[in-house]
Amino acid sequence: MARKNKYSKLKPKVSPLTYIIVGVVLVGLLLTIILSISTPKEKFNTRFGLDKDNNYQLIKLSKLENRIENGEELVVVIGFKSNPTGPIALLQELQITYETTNNRSHVIDKDILPATIYYLEVNDVEALADFNVKYELKLTSQDPMMLAFNYDDAVVEFNGAKDHGTNANDVEQANRIRNINEFFAKLSEED
Repeated sequence: MARKNKYSKLKPKVSPLTYIIVGVVLVGLLLTIILSISTPKEKFNTRFGLDKDNNYQLIKLSKLENRIENGEELVVVIGFKSNPTGPIALLQELQITYETTNNRSHVIDKDILPATIYYLEVNDVEALADFNVKYELKLTSQDPMMLAFNYDDAVVEFNGAKDHGTNANDVEQANRIRNINEFFAKLSEED
């Protein structure tokens, strides 16, 4: 005589409350993962030690060329992927220029400072070479490069290598500050 399996008729019962709890936990985990992913702007700020509220906007080369062709007045800093730490000092000093309590750049008329400075990171050196030729740039070996477009139809170039012969404790910083001041002074002359 075959034995009857008395347990075969039992069906597992899962409470609807269990399904709700598991669903809420999964949604919570998914949201945590999604919200913890850094945006490109957050990565940029972290990489260059900038505050969340700054004047930089990331841009791609094609969009930059479109804005230039549309006649927008803009300032762009071009950094190179091959030298990821190159623009740190310039970007931080530029941000200080925008601060109202800044005593270092008192010669700059704050009204001429653009609301946004674009940052372009270049991977393709050939595309940048074409860009340099197209806009007749002279200081192409600068790292980083800072340029202003469509200020009186001229391209204003930042000369970061210019030495002012200062006797400051930090000569590099003193030269950088004076070079930034000269760059923005050229912009005010163009207007």
